[in-house]
Amino acid sequence: MSLSDRHQAQKNMILSQILPQKVTDKTLLEVLARIPRKMFVPEAYEGVACIDGEVPLGYNRYMIAPKTFATMLNHAEIKADDSVLDIGCNTGYSTAIISHLARKVVGLESNTDLASKANTRLNKLFLFSA
Repeated sequence: MSLSDRHQAQKNMILSQILPQKVTDKTLLEVLARIPRKMFVPEAYEGVACIDGEVPLGYNRYMIAPKTFATMLNHAEIKADDSVLDIGCNTGYSTAIISHLARKVVGLESNTDLASKANTRLNKLFLFSA
């Protein structure tokens, strides 16, 4: 999937799934558009990372649907000076998004393989963001 395809998939995800859920937080919408969701799913599922549904991560764990995730964060009303504990962060997508909304976020994951993947992906994401 090319960079322009990824941007189009994320734009479509926001337009068709998230905005109809009345997610109105501009910062949240900007972050959801910017952070590559496909980066946090297994390679075999990169093409469907932005679908309206859960994406399997292995270990009987799933990345929740974009509209559900965005709605939860919208209702959480995370402020720029908040500290957030992200329990069950899977591969780190939620931690990555929250890190742009809050002053501080700590992602916890009990599955050591998923935690390792989260660590790798978050380091890669923030290496390219710096």
